[in-house]
Amino acid sequence: MGYEVLSSNIVFRGKVFNVRIDQIRFPDGRIGRMDILEHAPAVTILPIDADAKVWFIRQYRHSSGEEILELPAGVMEPGELSAEAAQRELREEIGMAAGKLDALGEFYLAPGYSSEYLHYFLAMDQEQMAALALRHRIGVEEYVFIMTSLLRPFVVLARERSEQLIPSAGSPLGRA
Repeated sequence: MGYEVLSSNIVFRGKVFNVRIDQIRFPDGRIGRMDILEHAPAVTILPIDADAKVWFIRQYRHSSGEEILELPAGVMEPGELSAEAAQRELREEIGMAAGKLDALGEFYLAPGYSSEYLHYFLAMDQEQMAALALRHRIGVEEYVFIMTSLLRPFVVLARERSEQLIPSAGSPLGRA
């Protein structure tokens, strides 16, 4: 006997996520309640430029109550491949386009309560693009950090092994 969903109700619909309450029967026959945060798939990008600098953005996040440093990231649009979303987020958040984009992995953010599925990418050989309106929004700033000597060998190895990523529609990296 597997897990059986007895009922499923969306109790909150928001701009960024929904909250769903499921009643399930466990394999041992017990019945329990599961609170689920429904969230669209997302991408996070580690952008490293030709000078071995990692690009971050700093912005206010109300959930933490403070400004924090983040890698460029965002939610995938419906029907958008993960690699396309990664390039779009680079353009929107740091005004760059990656010459090489390699998948680092993909997994659920917090599968105990969230359906958010993350696709992580390494972006190299960025080209600076024209300044974008989003870059001038209050509360969003760019930060560049020079990588420590500890990280340099990984960047060199990644550059040697990387091939430009252009996933097909059937690729697991294009999964929405």
